[in-house]
Amino acid sequence: KISASNPLDHRSPAMVTTRRSRSGVVLVVLLLAAAVLREAFVVPGAGPSRAALRLLPLALLGATPAGLAAPAWAEKGVTTAWKTRPDGGEDEIHTGGVEWEDVKVGTGASPQIGDQIGLRYVLKAYIREREVIVEDNTKGKAKDFRFGVGQLLPGMDEGIAGMKTGGVRKLRIPGNLAFGEKALPSAPGRMALPPFQPVEATVTLDFIPGADAVYDYGEMDEEK
Repeated sequence: KISASNPLDHRSPAMVTTRRSRSGVVLVVLLLAAAVLREAFVVPGAGPSRAALRLLPLALLGATPAGLAAPAWAEKGVTTAWKTRPDGGEDEIHTGGVEWEDVKVGTGASPQIGDQIGLRYVLKAYIREREVIVEDNTKGKAKDFRFGVGQLLPGMDEGIAGMKTGGVRKLRIPGNLAFGEKALPSAPGRMALPPFQPVEATVTLDFIPGADAVYDYGEMDEEK
């Protein structure tokens, strides 16, 4: 089977993503046109409403109202529970519920559990309407972590899953997937965090050694 992950496929991941996005737009346009025509001509005893007449030209021209705009492929979502660990045991920490949204979709490899990854991120919380920077390692080179094995917050593991190197993603992590029942003590320039405090993160997946050339993606993007 030829796919974006198949080495026999001559198409780039960007081309595959673009085609998926276009297919989604075409589907939305067709569904919109069908709904408009049904309201205008099929429903017994009902003539075309003003709403239908306004939407019909948009459907015929291939446009969609802002509220029905087709989302970009892999734009956002909510994580689900991992359920099992790589050793087959029950995964009790990756329970799902992290809201994620792509700021930039990467073009490289995706991490597998146990992979070493190069990551930059800003982790923040909001306490009494005050923004608190919990950790910021966006200055300088990325830090190395093992993905999915407990070196990161469970919610960060979940939110990074499916990313590709070069990508940037925003995460909204519920308290049970952040620091859990532990309160985070205060530090110079940072107030303490109470137990089960939700946090937000913006993460950049820079590289996966062995799958990508180390540091290439971030430096190439900056040159552009």
